[in-house]
Amino acid sequence: MILDGLYEEHICGRPLGLKMDNKGFLYVVDAYYGIFKVNIHSPVHYGAKEQIVSMDQPIEGVRPKFPNSVTIASDGTIYWTDSDTNFKLHDGVYTLLADGSGRLLKYDPKTKQNTVLMDKMQFPNGVELSNDESFLLIAETFKYRIIKYHLKGQYAGHNEIFIDGLPGMPDNIKKNAEGSFYFPLVMSRKPFLENIGQYPTLRMMILKFLSITEHTIEMLESFYPSIYFKKSIHWIGHFESLSFMKKIFDEPVSIIEVNEKGTIKSSWYSTGENVTNICDFEVIGENVYLGSPYNSFLGVLKLPRGFFK
Repeated sequence: MILDGLYEEHICGRPLGLKMDNKGFLYVVDAYYGIFKVNIHSPVHYGAKEQIVSMDQPIEGVRPKFPNSVTIASDGTIYWTDSDTNFKLHDGVYTLLADGSGRLLKYDPKTKQNTVLMDKMQFPNGVELSNDESFLLIAETFKYRIIKYHLKGQYAGHNEIFIDGLPGMPDNIKKNAEGSFYFPLVMSRKPFLENIGQYPTLRMMILKFLSITEHTIEMLESFYPSIYFKKSIHWIGHFESLSFMKKIFDEPVSIIEVNEKGTIKSSWYSTGENVTNICDFEVIGENVYLGSPYNSFLGVLKLPRGFFK
């Protein structure tokens, strides 16, 4: 299939979350097509994939709309987030204005069934297991906090706020062998985004205006097909539309490290303006690779002293 451009990601798919299990399989979370298990360790079956979660299959009566992140337990159990059950990625801006409908889910590889562990979350994003697999941490991005979900012990099945009042929006979550967790902050707190939550009528008016505008352009595109209409339809509701406020939304690199009790151990911040809005990172050798939903490149820097040790 040949596509015109990235604005047709809803056709080709948009991988958001990646995770390797202990058997060498790669799990890919596609925002539009669900979760796939990909064989990347067998020369004979290299690239073979199996769909684990379908967007067409309701989970406890509700279809997933925005699969985002995933982590895998040692027994093969999959924990993943569905950031919103009303809007898809290409309408991501709407999730900023609507009430939270995101979910934390569990996929049992034996029964091949999904279970909802938490719901009504405000854009659940990154998810990670503790080293002993006794609890999960989930980034609730639009509430600037991390949620802890207990898997074992007397509080199993219950959740609590792990760390609150972060200075920005946490995205993905990483951990090291010593039990520390790392949260890249993709965007700092914006007063106007926080304040608008107090005015549901205003939020509804903005939602309706955006929706009517988008549907009007969709109607025009159906009668007069045009690449400009396609780009406009994609741009209106997508997070990419925030790029027109570049000076406001550009953020330096911010990564916070906490221990298993939620105590902040350290933090790292950039001083340059070339690499901004970091949502994830990967440490390989002596380098840190920085990913962003806005940058058109992969940032790389030498491993800072004491980072991810």
